[in-house]
Amino acid sequence: MEAVEIKLNERDVRYLPAGALIIDSEEIDNYNSSDDEALAEHPRLRRIVLRIMPHWPLTCFYLHWSDGTDLTALDERVAARLAIREDFRDAVAGEALGMTCLNCSTPVRVVKAVTDMPIFTLKEMRMKHPTYRHHCPTCGTPWMAHVLEFIGDPAEQPRSAYGEEPVHAFAPGK
Repeated sequence: MEAVEIKLNERDVRYLPAGALIIDSEEIDNYNSSDDEALAEHPRLRRIVLRIMPHWPLTCFYLHWSDGTDLTALDERVAARLAIREDFRDAVAGEALGMTCLNCSTPVRVVKAVTDMPIFTLKEMRMKHPTYRHHCPTCGTPWMAHVLEFIGDPAEQPRSAYGEEPVHAFAPGK
C-alpha cells in the first residue's frame, strides 16, 4: 500500500500504512530515514506526515495504539477511504528522537509521546497511556519521559545515530 491523503480532525494528513516508506520531495522536520525503515512494519505504530500550521514545514509523527487495534484492518479502511474519526480515537501521537539515560549514559532512539500538542487525544489520556516505557532498557533506572516505543536495539545505537544532541531522560532523584 502507498501513502494516503486523509483528513483527521480537520487537518490534512498523509497516512502511511505498514510497509510504505516516506518518500517526499519536500523536507520533513524530525524525519530520520533509519527510524522510518525500522518502524514501517511496527504492529502498534503508523506514521503520518502533516503541516502543523499553514506556513510551517511538514512534520513526521507516529500514531501509537496500545489497545490492540487491528492496524492492518485500519490500513485497509484508510486505503478504501472508509476510516472514520473513531478509528483514531485511542491513538497517541509521538515523535522519534534520541535520548540518553542519565544513570548509565546509554543512548537510545525512541518514539516519545507528544504531550504538549493535542493532535488526536485529550491530554489526560496522553498522560495516562498504559504502555509508556518508564525504565532504561539497559540499566532499568526509572525515567520521567513518556516513551511509547524503543527504536531498534540500544546496544546498536551509536551516539552518531542521533544527528543532533539527544534529549536526556530525567531520572527521578537525579
